[in-house]
Amino acid sequence: MSTGTWFERLAGAEEHLIPADLRRAAEFLWSARKQGEGWGDYPGVPANLQVTAQVIGALQTLRHPKIGELVTSVAAWAHKHYAEQPPTTVQDAVGLLILATADQDIDGRYPDELRSALHAALEHVDGDRVSTLTLIQAVLAAEPWPDEHRARARPWVDELVRRGQGADGWHRTGLPEESLPVTSLAVRALAPWRHDRAVKRVVQPGLDHLRSHLLRDGWASAALSGTYALTLVLRALATDADREPGLFEEGLDLLRSRQRSDGGWTGGEREHGSSGVEHTAAAVTALAEAGACRYVPLLAARPVIRELTTSLDEVTRRQVALEEDVERQVEERLGRAITERRQLRRRLQEREAELRHLHRLVDEKESPSGTVSVKDSPSVRGREVRWLLLGVTFLGSSSFVVNLLARDQTASVLGSVLPAVITGLTAGTAAASTFLLRRVANRAKPESPGTREVRRLVDVFMDVTGELSPSVREELVYRLAREGADLPPELFLRFLTELTIKLHIDRETNRRLRPWMETFAKMEPQDRQVLIVQLRQAIL
Repeated sequence: MSTGTWFERLAGAEEHLIPADLRRAAEFLWSARKQGEGWGDYPGVPANLQVTAQVIGALQTLRHPKIGELVTSVAAWAHKHYAEQPPTTVQDAVGLLILATADQDIDGRYPDELRSALHAALEHVDGDRVSTLTLIQAVLAAEPWPDEHRARARPWVDELVRRGQGADGWHRTGLPEESLPVTSLAVRALAPWRHDRAVKRVVQPGLDHLRSHLLRDGWASAALSGTYALTLVLRALATDADREPGLFEEGLDLLRSRQRSDGGWTGGEREHGSSGVEHTAAAVTALAEAGACRYVPLLAARPVIRELTTSLDEVTRRQVALEEDVERQVEERLGRAITERRQLRRRLQEREAELRHLHRLVDEKESPSGTVSVKDSPSVRGREVRWLLLGVTFLGSSSFVVNLLARDQTASVLGSVLPAVITGLTAGTAAASTFLLRRVANRAKPESPGTREVRRLVDVFMDVTGELSPSVREELVYRLAREGADLPPELFLRFLTELTIKLHIDRETNRRLRPWMETFAKMEPQDRQVLIVQLRQAIL
């Protein structure tokens, strides 16, 4: 079952249910209405058109069961009251339009006059923040209009988009206490128009501005201490399909925690002040738009959950079977190579012991001045030379073969690497011969860098690269032998720097490895070969 299929099934089974906290909020708003009129800022104060329109919008979003008769009564009061006293502000015209639209009075003479008056008034608004809020309220009021009437709101949308662009956009100016409410309202008002590319270009930066503030300062920031600002940010984020669920739920929980026992909200913390009508209506709208009333019955969700669980089990089973099949194929194709590699390692360990013994014999024959004595028995010296040559040659060639085996993925590839193996044997023989001739035949020339110095450099390398994985360390030595052994010093350091970057060696290890690199760069090519042979022996 695809994601779209189960999501559509759950959406099709969705039901509307007003939870207990919002039922108490609706009861508070219902009881706060002045009989036969609208609502004021607080229970018992004269009715205010803007607050009344906000309450009606909240109860409609909540889909309260008695909203129809309530809207008719309130719209009739507003029509009668303002017919005697025509609206003097753009906000009053917006409020009257909201009430007329809620009462399904859309195509009559009265709403048409209101739309014309609002359109004419908005043509002369200034570019300040207050007029931007008025423009936003007009765009929000036009949201439920039929398409033939919504087209009249297009100039308002374009003007709002224009004000959101550039360095003076509504999400870039002012302190957070000023920019967050305006940005949130603008994002929410433009949400139905986001299919337009120009609208999307200003909405996305607005959402980014809100998210960056929340990630930096959290929901408890001073800019969101007021209930109204908190609800506006939540309404804006509710339109974002890519919002972070955890961050969004944290804001919803904060808003719910501020609800008072009478069902209402104050302008700030729950313990301070009396419940206000406007703040309660804003909180109800934010929670309803966030999906607080959308539920999927358990009986409808259970079959979908069962099918999803079955699908997940099947995917898991296939993944396990695939992993087992891969392991089986790897074992079949690499079993022979792995076995041969183990045998090579075991033989190499035996040769290492012999080579250490030969090293001790050579050291014992060194004179106090650091030269090699050739007064020993020719037969003894010849036997040591032959064993040392054999050990070093085997060490170089075995290390090369093991490295190749470690990189092959099938046993059949062995035939294709035989020429490389022969080359490795030749190189190992040449290196060993050079080493022995310099140690035994040249009786007067001091060792360079000397056995002890080689051991020291090997120990330093093993210590510095101790945190690297064995494969990375083997690759580093292999590339040194193949590509860096004969480079001049001025090119070698650049080569080694690039190599450490390619192998993703961390900065600290790279820093500690730098002095070793510089020492290696100054060595003669034949001395580098000797050191590389010892490094191969150490890592394998």
